[in-house]
Amino acid sequence: MSERARQLKRERALFCYISALERGDMDAVAAILRDAASDAVLERMILEYHAAAPAEHIAQDAISPFGPDQPAFSHLPPVSANGSVRKELDPVTVYTPTADKTFAAFPTDAKRHSLPLTLWAAVFALAVCGGLLLYAAGRLSTSPAPDTAAPVGLLQADETPEPPTPEPETGPPVISAANVQQLTLLNTITQEFLLGPLAWSPDGQLMAAGAYNGILLYDTASFAVPRLLSVEAQSLIKLLFSPDSSLLAVLDDTPIVQLYEASTGQRALELKGHDNRVVDAAFSPDGALVATTSIDKTVRLWDAASGREVRRLEFQTTPAYSVAFSPDGTTVAAGSGEIRLWDAASGRQIAVFTPSGMIVPVISKLVFSSDGATIAAAHGPDIRLWDVASGRELLKIEDPQAAGMLNDIALSQDGTLIAAARGTVVQLWDARSGALLRTLEGTDRQIRAVAFSPDGAALAFGVGGTRSSVIWLWGVAAGQGNV
Repeated sequence: MSERARQLKRERALFCYISALERGDMDAVAAILRDAASDAVLERMILEYHAAAPAEHIAQDAISPFGPDQPAFSHLPPVSANGSVRKELDPVTVYTPTADKTFAAFPTDAKRHSLPLTLWAAVFALAVCGGLLLYAAGRLSTSPAPDTAAPVGLLQADETPEPPTPEPETGPPVISAANVQQLTLLNTITQEFLLGPLAWSPDGQLMAAGAYNGILLYDTASFAVPRLLSVEAQSLIKLLFSPDSSLLAVLDDTPIVQLYEASTGQRALELKGHDNRVVDAAFSPDGALVATTSIDKTVRLWDAASGREVRRLEFQTTPAYSVAFSPDGTTVAAGSGEIRLWDAASGRQIAVFTPSGMIVPVISKLVFSSDGATIAAAHGPDIRLWDVASGRELLKIEDPQAAGMLNDIALSQDGTLIAAARGTVVQLWDARSGALLRTLEGTDRQIRAVAFSPDGAALAFGVGGTRSSVIWLWGVAAGQGNV
C-alpha cells in the first residue's frame, strides 16, 4: 500500500473515531484504538484531535485513559501526521515516540507527560468487556450503521439483517370492467317470499332483504339463518343503511319513512311531512341528513337525529323519482325527466342536466361515482352518464333489443362498470365505452334490485314474490384478479 493510501486510511479512521465518540459507540472507539496501537501516525492524529477538541468532548470520562481527574490527551498540543508540530506552534518542540512507547516533548525543560501502553490495553479491554455485557443483555442497537461508518476492514460493525417484510393481506378482488369475465357465482340464498329490496350495510357485516313478514338481516360472514326485523310496513320498496350502519331506513310506498335501529329492531323515529308516497331516499355521507323525494314533487332534507324537516326543494312540473348525495355531502341530486343539483347547505340550485334525445319523464335511479366526478342515471330503458363539473353528457347506453324500464343500476367501486337490472337479467356495461361486457342470468321473474358490496368484491341481486325467492352473490375468485 502506498503512503498516500495509508494516509487516506488514517484520515478515514480518525473521522470514524470522532463520529463514534459523538454517538457514544465505545465498541467502535475501542476498535480504532486497537488499530492505532500498531500505527504511530494514526495514534498521533488521535492525540492531536483530543488536544484541539471542544471541551464537551475532552470532558468525556469514558474516553479518557487517565480517569476523571485528567482529561484524555489534553496535555499534548496538535501535531501533524508526520510527527512534527504545526507551523503555528513552536518549531523547536517536536513530539516523537520514545523507546518505552511513550510520547515525550522536547526540549527537556518542558514537562514530560507519558501515555503507557498498559493504559491503552486497559481502555481496550474495558471497552470490549463492556460491549460483551451489553450484547448479552440485548441492549445494543442492531440498526444499520450510518453513512459515516468506517470502510470494510477498518471498522466493520456487526449487522443484523432486517426480517423480511410480510406480504400484505389481500381480500377478494374488486369487481371492475377489467375482470368481469372472471365473475363466478359465489353463493345462492334461497328464502321464502322475498319482496326484492336489498341493501348492504356500509361496514359490510349485514345484508338486508325485504320480505312479506318484515326485513331479513343476514350476517355476511356466513349468510346463515337471518335475523327477522319486524316492521310496520305495507309494501316494501326500498331499504338503506345509515353510513355508520346503525340505522335502517324503510320505504313502504307511504308518505312516511321509518328509521329502525339495526341492532335491536326498535323504531328510532319517523320522517313525516310529505303529502304523497315517498319513492326514494338517501343518507348524507356523514349521516346527519336524510334526503327524500316524493310524488308530491318535492325533495326534503331531514335531520337524522331528530326527524325534523330542515329544507324543502321544489320540482315545478313532474315528481322526482330518485335522489342522491355527492360523496362529499355538499350536493343533492334528484331526477325526474331531468336531473337537478342543489347545494345541500343553502338549498341553492346549482345545475340542471337534461338528457339528449327523447325525454322520458322518469329517472328511476341516480348514482354518483366514488370520486364525485360523474353521475349515472337509469333514464327509462337507457343508462346516461354526466360529467358533474361541466354538465356534459358523457355517455348514453342503449339496448335496442331490450324492452321496458330499468329496475335498478349500481356503479362499481372504481367507476368502470355499471350493473343494470333489466327484466330477468343483470347486464354489465363498460362505463367508459358503453360496451355490453356480460349478462348474468336470473330466473323467469323480474330482478328488482342490484347492489355491489361496500368493499366492491361482490355483486348481489335477487327476485321475489314466490315461495322460492333467491338472492345471488357473484364475485371474482381469489387469485384471478384483473386479467
